Amino acid sequence: MICSCGLHMVKPFGNLSSNVVILGDYPSFDDVKNGMAFTGPGGMALRQELAKAGVQPEGVFMTLLYPHNMGKTSECVEDWETNAMGFLRKKKLILLLGKAVPVFTQFTAEQVSGIKVPSALLKGSIVVAGPGITTALKSPIGELRRACEVFAEERRKV
Repeated sequence: MICSCGLHMVKPFGNLSSNVVILGDYPSFDDVKNGMAFTGPGGMALRQELAKAGVQPEGVFMTLLYPHNMGKTSECVEDWETNAMGFLRKKKLILLLGKAVPVFTQFTAEQVSGIKVPSALLKGSIVVAGPGITTALKSPIGELRRACEVFAEERRKV
């Protein structure tokens, strides 16, 4: 897929019709290389932690807020954020990761990782915050694990 700015975008993964969404921030090098979100080491760690918590990635829709890295321009950012807002408003449960957290809440991922957070923009949805995948790989896995556990608990209720 090619963005309007000419850069290649990575594809989402999973069940598009699911009411449950995992929204990361930027693609990793491996995501770009493979053309699909969550395929690098961070994506593998996320999938492992979801599985440990009892969530099968195939049953959720996994995508990125920014489907390509910024490069020389950020002309796409506002369009992506607007599109994501419209898409997410219809979902019941959302796990926001990394830089996606402050776009939809009044917090940074570091402030609220691993807990449910209010979102004036996503009223009616249960929103759980987690660390960015790159951050999670550079620090103890506990924050990502806790976010996946809370997400799994809420998934069982939906």
